Amino acid sequence: MNKDKSELRDVNVEKAVLGELLFEPGQIENYAHLLSESSFTTPENRVLVNAVLAVWHETGSVDVVRVADRLSRDGQLATVGNIEGVKEYLEAIPHSYHLAKHVETLLDLENRRDWIDRLAGLISDVKNRTTPLDAILPAEWITGATSSTPFDGYLSCAGLSEASCDVEWLVECQIARGKPHLLSAPSKSAKTLLVIDLVVALASGTEFLGSPCRKSRVVVVSAESGMSAIKRAAEKAAASRGMTLRELGDNILWKFEVVNVSDPAVVARLKRDVERVGIDVVVIDPVYLCLRGVGNEASNMFSMGDHLSPLSGLCTAGASVVLIHHFNRAATGAGRNYTPPKLDDMAYAGFQQWCRSWHLMARREPYDPEQRGVHRLWLNCGGSDGQGMALALDFNEGIADGAVWCLEHRAASEERAETNERRASEKASRPTTADSHDDRMERALRQHGRTWLATRDLASHAKLANEAGRASLVRLKESGKALERPGNRQGSSVWLLAECLPEVGEPLQKAQANASQMVPQATTSKAMPGGRKKGKASKTTKRRKNGTTGRDDETTGQSPSVPRESGPDGTPNGTGRDSPGGMGDFFYSFPVPDHGEGNEL
Repeated sequence: MNKDKSELRDVNVEKAVLGELLFEPGQIENYAHLLSESSFTTPENRVLVNAVLAVWHETGSVDVVRVADRLSRDGQLATVGNIEGVKEYLEAIPHSYHLAKHVETLLDLENRRDWIDRLAGLISDVKNRTTPLDAILPAEWITGATSSTPFDGYLSCAGLSEASCDVEWLVECQIARGKPHLLSAPSKSAKTLLVIDLVVALASGTEFLGSPCRKSRVVVVSAESGMSAIKRAAEKAAASRGMTLRELGDNILWKFEVVNVSDPAVVARLKRDVERVGIDVVVIDPVYLCLRGVGNEASNMFSMGDHLSPLSGLCTAGASVVLIHHFNRAATGAGRNYTPPKLDDMAYAGFQQWCRSWHLMARREPYDPEQRGVHRLWLNCGGSDGQGMALALDFNEGIADGAVWCLEHRAASEERAETNERRASEKASRPTTADSHDDRMERALRQHGRTWLATRDLASHAKLANEAGRASLVRLKESGKALERPGNRQGSSVWLLAECLPEVGEPLQKAQANASQMVPQATTSKAMPGGRKKGKASKTTKRRKNGTTGRDDETTGQSPSVPRESGPDGTPNGTGRDSPGGMGDFFYSFPVPDHGEGNEL
């Protein structure tokens, strides 16, 4: 190693990384694709990392004994100082959770050493005078200036008109390549299931929601649902397209743990993998778990812009970033009345401004547990490249006996038209308001049997306004179900259920005529009954003169000039506690034609 490159190494960090991999073999999966022999500089470290990676690829597990056995079989155990030398690496660990930082340092040093080799090659080419400089170096290096004109790097209108800006669709008229996309819905609204269907459609090059997909390679970071649920859904989505999950091969790469995508270093490594492997789509499910360190800044658009901006780097590498997000609390469940979703329903700041396209989902009706795995949803699709679609989804995830994965869709306008037609039919079949009022008024009349009641009292019992109660009583009278007679006050009426008045065989018309003739007599203005002149007599005196012992005449509803006969209990007719007329201010009792025994109904 030349002198310049020897300065770009850290043997202690190299030993710490190897020791940490031996101490925590479960971490090798996260870094095996990043580390190689060229990441280390000393012979013993290079021999050991090759042995560690070889044992992990063969057995899926690593420990000191297995690594020492591999070194022994390869004849290189002595290079690292036998098994005691391997154990010494464990003593070089400063702290296990520093592994990520140590690996990042190793990769940075490796990258710098590579640049020294590249620059050394450039120097050699520059010294070769037969090779033109413009074939070796960038133009700005040759001129010696990084900006030769004002506003260098800005684009003129002529340059803009010549630029190629054709949209490359991954899902026709839904998701464009190299742009951020958001799929958002309320909690437990089948978001992940729809994402799985999307991912399988992309990996297989089949249709998604009726739109053709370009066959793509996809990375899925699933930090919430769990491997078993994802596997079951992916297998069913693949089977619905006539294939098995295994047939999709490495077109889908899965990761079932949290990845901190707000960390620029993590996103930089992910971007490098995207470029190396040729990934077209990166799915982050859900975003709230993978955006670490947001805290109370979630409502601040400027702060959220800082957290989301590293993900834009993946888009510049040519990958579409699909974030799975939730709605805010006000837009969840029955509170939204199961209406189509909108961008304002998304939780937290910055997301709707950052994304260039979106799928928004919400339930059309409450989830029915008896119909297992059946979801009826609204879906709105939009974007800055002219996307626009509103659908009604009927999604069966195929978990009930005999059910299969099925995602049916139709235009939202068709669903709304069917819903409006169904509601109009239901409304037509329901009783009208007038019918409902009449039923309530008839029940009130029936409840009080043979007692005449004033309009306002019946309306109160039926829980209706006076005007509505009066209109209902008039309709009942016209239909022959109620009888009306004048009340004690001028212009007032009292009412009785028609079936309570006539005896069997007596025509209703005759009963109605008899009832209408029984009009209370008006009190003369010259004298009270018994010849006494009108004066300020007490109510008790009035009752005695009238032959009453109950409440005053206005309460009982009987004219003072009409003496009342005694009832069976010895009290004046209609005023006893057990008689219909003795129930207080709400009731009116009038004498009726004699139909046999007594004169009460």
